[in-house]
Amino acid sequence: MARQARRLPRHGAVRGGILAVGEDRQTPARLGGAFGLKAGGGVEQALGGLGRELSPKPGRPRRKVECVVISGAEEFRGMDSELRVLRRRYSGHEWVAVNDGASGADVFRLRGGTRELFVKVAAADVSAASGLSVPAEAERLVWLAEEGIPVPRVVESGGDGEVTWLVTEAVPGRPAAARWPRQQRQDVAVALAGLARSLHGLDRERCPFDRSLAVTVPQAARAVAEGSVDLTDLDEERAGWSGERLLAELERTRPATEDLVVCHGDLCPDNVLLDPRTCEVTGLIDVGRAGLADRHCDLALTLRELAHEEDPWFGPECVAAFLREYGRGREEAVSEDRLAFYRLLDEFF
Repeated sequence: MARQARRLPRHGAVRGGILAVGEDRQTPARLGGAFGLKAGGGVEQALGGLGRELSPKPGRPRRKVECVVISGAEEFRGMDSELRVLRRRYSGHEWVAVNDGASGADVFRLRGGTRELFVKVAAADVSAASGLSVPAEAERLVWLAEEGIPVPRVVESGGDGEVTWLVTEAVPGRPAAARWPRQQRQDVAVALAGLARSLHGLDRERCPFDRSLAVTVPQAARAVAEGSVDLTDLDEERAGWSGERLLAELERTRPATEDLVVCHGDLCPDNVLLDPRTCEVTGLIDVGRAGLADRHCDLALTLRELAHEEDPWFGPECVAAFLREYGRGREEAVSEDRLAFYRLLDEFF
């Protein structure tokens, strides 16, 4: 799903040695003891001011998640020795767990040193089809940068058979999903439309990544068979549906043709960073699902989120501004049927 936030137990969770504090905001020492971490044994401080309010999808209640700093490779129990080498390589940085993405991976912000970095770590057996594969994202970042799209620069990527990781430079900017001043919101929508135009205008013959329906519909069927579709986070109109019903509807409404362009695959406002003053795009992130797909694959998710006047604070005027900018010089109209289909397809991923 487009905005499936990482779910935490009420009191927090330990992942790879990282303690994520949940809604109760209990002290790190108390939580550390509850999850087998000794008080003071690497839990340096809880960054309450860096807590992020998360929402799986627009219009749903946000949840408070805090970040906790962990120091020392010894706290990463169960991680492969090569990952410990990675931590030692960046030992001059302060590692902060960032648990606010839809990536399904563990993400860390590395502060200090000469530059700010991000590290994404995931299991090596994650399928590239899911869009959560770290190697697949690294390949797409390199290709998109070569095509002139502003994405994080890859510092390194690797793996050891059990764990894969990606180190990138931090991209400046404010998420387009932030609560922008009212006078800037249409400018944000226009910036999103300009980015979509730039992506969709890339030479499709040069794109080595296939996300057409010939690829994604079988992936959706496999997700149902494997039980990996999150049926608790479906769009409101499909609440309570089974995976089999979702798949049947997907097959029934599948378009006969596709208008293939280079798509991001999850073009939601929180995957786009903007200059807070000019609203110009500074970066595009979480590109693991990028590839050739119908342009409605991107438009469906962007327009769904822009339609909400609360969370992420846009509304109908911003939808209209986006469509005006995106449609400049285009003869093709946006198809409501295709928008609906690609929102349904997004439920499987």
